[in-house]
Amino acid sequence: MRFIFFYRRKSISLRGLSVFLLLWLFFSLNQISAQPYDAHTAKLVEGAKKEKTFTLYSSTSVDDEMVIIKAFEKKYPFIKVKLYRAQQQKIMSKVMTEYSMKKVLFDALVSAPSRLFIYKKHGMLAGYDSPERTAYADNVKDKEGYWTSIYRNTHVICYNTKMVSAADAPKNYEDLLDPKWKGKMGVDKREHSWFATQLKIMGEEKGLKYFRQLATQDLQLRTGHTLLVQLCIAGEFPIVVNAYGSRVEKEKLRGAPVEWVGVEPVVFHANAVCLSRNKQHANAARLYIDFVLSEEGQAIYQKRQRIPCREGVYPDPPRLTKGIKLEPFVYDLIAENYAALEAQWTNILKGR
Repeated sequence: MRFIFFYRRKSISLRGLSVFLLLWLFFSLNQISAQPYDAHTAKLVEGAKKEKTFTLYSSTSVDDEMVIIKAFEKKYPFIKVKLYRAQQQKIMSKVMTEYSMKKVLFDALVSAPSRLFIYKKHGMLAGYDSPERTAYADNVKDKEGYWTSIYRNTHVICYNTKMVSAADAPKNYEDLLDPKWKGKMGVDKREHSWFATQLKIMGEEKGLKYFRQLATQDLQLRTGHTLLVQLCIAGEFPIVVNAYGSRVEKEKLRGAPVEWVGVEPVVFHANAVCLSRNKQHANAARLYIDFVLSEEGQAIYQKRQRIPCREGVYPDPPRLTKGIKLEPFVYDLIAENYAALEAQWTNILKGR
């Protein structure tokens, strides 16, 4: 009898312990799954759980965009992102086709602000004043809350350090007019947006005079900033007039003999994120916008060697922007006069 009584007491003890462990596990898992959302995010999460997905159009490189998406889906596992990735012109063609059919199929979009001005003009965007926007300077977001820049490309002078010494390297754009650089400079022949922004900085009369003089320097015209830097490294020409600062830094990390000079104000163009007027998946899309604008999202762009736009999140290396006066592209002017500026730039390069 004593043995039976002991066995029963032991059995009861084990059963109680099992119940306790199950209850502990249940509450622990619930604590893990329950994120400490603030009121704003909690409301979006509630709606996004019903939506389950959203469609993103993006001109960001596939590799970079997928890293962002994976991080976002890990944070919000109840949302699946449907991505359409293409060059900006292809995205514009797709969006304008949808507009002509009276459909807006994207929920969020990442593209150049000059394109977003056009989408906004046609009523395809919805304003969204994300709480993360307070960490962004006025020159990387619009005043009405339609878009906010997430990363940017600075335009700098690049040179091959084996062919040009630091002492002899151009220090400003006027130095590029020196006859010794004739036939030795590469330029992206599509950069009418950079050209338009420089005209604003220099003043139209002075700027046009300068660029006509620059065109007499037998410029080596190419298409693509990556190609230009690669050709500079290969020694095809020792200088690139308008390279991307981050691209030069990437090549330096690989041991390439290149360096850059930033002529202040250093102009930049950005990729910005916006919300569509399509309300079908608005909560999920807003969560994505909040995420890419957050410190967490911006740190991902930093690790991808992009130049983040959020204040306090510096690029790697910080010298790409820290302590430098930056000037954004004249997006509104570019959007309104795209074809005319393209023709003007092309004619100047041809010596007309």
